[in-house]
Amino acid sequence: MTEAYSPSETQGSANNKSQLPAVIPPIIPQASAGQLLNNPPNTIVSDRYRIVRFRDAGAWGEVWEAEDTLLKRLVALKKLSPSELALQQARLRGKDLDTVLQEEAMLIPPGNYQHLVSRSFEYDLQGKPFLTMNLYDSFFSQVIGDNLPVAQRRTLGHGLSLDDVFNYTHQILQAVREFHDATGKAHADIKPGNIAVDVVPSTKAVLVYLTDFGAATSSSPSQFSGLARHGIGEPLTRAPQNFFEGTHPTTESDLFSVGALLYRMVVGTYPFEDVITKASKEAMSAQTVQDANAVLSRAMEPFVRRYVHSSEHTDKVTWGYASDGVLNNSWIPLDSIHVSGFPHCTGEEAFRTASLDHRLVLPFKENIATRAKKELSEEGDIPQHVREFTVKLLTGGFSSAGDAELRVEKFKEWEVARRVRDDQERQHREEEPRFREQKLQRELE
Repeated sequence: MTEAYSPSETQGSANNKSQLPAVIPPIIPQASAGQLLNNPPNTIVSDRYRIVRFRDAGAWGEVWEAEDTLLKRLVALKKLSPSELALQQARLRGKDLDTVLQEEAMLIPPGNYQHLVSRSFEYDLQGKPFLTMNLYDSFFSQVIGDNLPVAQRRTLGHGLSLDDVFNYTHQILQAVREFHDATGKAHADIKPGNIAVDVVPSTKAVLVYLTDFGAATSSSPSQFSGLARHGIGEPLTRAPQNFFEGTHPTTESDLFSVGALLYRMVVGTYPFEDVITKASKEAMSAQTVQDANAVLSRAMEPFVRRYVHSSEHTDKVTWGYASDGVLNNSWIPLDSIHVSGFPHCTGEEAFRTASLDHRLVLPFKENIATRAKKELSEEGDIPQHVREFTVKLLTGGFSSAGDAELRVEKFKEWEVARRVRDDQERQHREEEPRFREQKLQRELE
């Protein structure tokens, strides 16, 4: 594993970003004549970082493996090369590309994090911004074989042991807890491609790190901006409520994403993979972000009943207006619904908590629980406590990532105790014939 890269030395934190300028003027390093490294075109112009090879690409940019010739180590460089849809997202958020990259680098305050990928914001010799990060062995998407056909993916009992499932889930939850505690924000894009995996050579221990903080957003309704953040994040691990206009990712929706990863490890597919994959093919031909989001939200509509409180009926504080094509535009009791992200908030309090302009309330959890329980029950080798834990993650049953983390720790303790008990029983069975023979010998004497 490469040694830790020091966090950005900026003094701004996630809670103090309003004091930062919208765009920090680039401080472009100066190179002496003849010192430029021979990097491929359209990467970076540098006298320090030598490009080794291409590693990965996403909607926002490319990741390259590079040699840091100053510190004599390999690093990962993230260079912006956004797709048209990514550019539209940036414009909808009112940000230029430099700001998007700067905010990702500055989001995590300096600290000793066990499971968060540190990053440093830099400019190359032509003033182009990039991020410098640790280089890791692989990503979780490679570990579980997401690029393989469904029948060949690694799942519980097929390439992944129960220990593996618990270990990955535990560390991912630790990473999410660290992120929430450090930033007060929702990550909003927890997916296999944003989870780095490393192996410690001396111990062979597998370590997990959360990366790519560019989609992170405030987790508190009181801090939500006027810009909705629906349509953010990988669709396969996105919480169902975040497919719809007017919604916003929360720490609870991050836990849904962790639940989706656990579901993938034990079932082999994601909770709504069949529906989302079909819709994503259609969405790829969309010309705008809004059109792509609309395709996905239509596909998810049958699984999420949408309750919208009409501002025209504010006098009816005990009833909410339901319009989902199923309830036929009827009025329903508010105590039967809740605000996404606030599992204990119902009734009038729910509407007081929801945003003023678009009070969207989504009682989707029963639908998800029913679907998840059915598909999990069809996999006969999944232990009952793993099934129940998966459903609880998917349906907002935990108050925080730390709460869920403690439950996994308990599962790991149970597993150790079960193995000790099984070993003792096996040893007893193996020794029992010898004991009987010794007893018989004594009786004959």
